[in-house]
Amino acid sequence: MILKPSTVHRNGATPPPGSQKFYNSSRWQKIRGAVRREQPVCQRCLKDNRVTPSQSVHHRDNDFNNNDTANLEALCNECHFSISGAEHNLKKRNR
Repeated sequence: MILKPSTVHRNGATPPPGSQKFYNSSRWQKIRGAVRREQPVCQRCLKDNRVTPSQSVHHRDNDFNNNDTANLEALCNECHFSISGAEHNLKKRNR
């Protein structure tokens, strides 16, 4: 399967099939906005006593269909990319 450059994340990870359509949907935009309003700072940075504005929302279980608020955390882009990149590298090692 050949992917268009726009479907490959900056960290080299490939989104799950069907996820791009979901992430572009108005439903996701509403969920994302609600999570970011509830968690205006990056939750990972906050654990390290740093205050960084949230910029994205991460699915803790990596299932974009699981939008339970307990599964979502607001992150800055740096933390989100580091998590996504680490998960991508782990999947590559386990192939």
